[in-house]
Amino acid sequence: MTRHNFLDTMNFMNLKLYFLLSVLLIVNKVFSQGAVIYGEKHFYTLLTPKGWVYDKDFCRAVGVPYIIFPSSEETNEVKKIYIYSMGFDRKEGSKENIDSFVKYDTNDFLNKFPDLKIEKLNINFTNIVKNQYLSGKYYIFKFTYPDGRYENVLYIDAKETVVTIVYSAYYEENYRKYFNDFLSLVNSFIFLGNEVRKSK
Repeated sequence: MTRHNFLDTMNFMNLKLYFLLSVLLIVNKVFSQGAVIYGEKHFYTLLTPKGWVYDKDFCRAVGVPYIIFPSSEETNEVKKIYIYSMGFDRKEGSKENIDSFVKYDTNDFLNKFPDLKIEKLNINFTNIVKNQYLSGKYYIFKFTYPDGRYENVLYIDAKETVVTIVYSAYYEENYRKYFNDFLSLVNSFIFLGNEVRKSK
């Protein structure tokens, strides 16, 4: 082997090593930002957008499996902007479907907040399609509250479960600022199954 061949081999090895390290860093970043949400009949993942914090302690305190806050906001403002997600499993023998669930949920909010405005949005999510776990059906709404709060509520039909992803922000400026992060999170949604095996 000539010195030139040796250097070529070393350059190739360095390139392979660089590529491998890059892949490992990307995989590590994805898994460090990812969250698994599960219940009796649902098991799905979400990727926390860059600049947001997954607050597990707050989740335990309020009984929600997944909630994130923007890390850039001041401490006193941070709880006014958030995204959370949870699944609602259908009871055994229930004839409830996503349409009846959405109707009940939106009516419940209208009863609590008579001045609430609800607008149905038309946003296409290419990752929410019909497969063995999802019906492919979903609804997304914009809730505008009289106190200046804005919410996007996404309802996803996972057959035995209705998955909800909710983005909430006080004041229109904040709502617009983080709206694309909400879309990014929804686009990361992957439903993995409807059976969760618990270790004995």
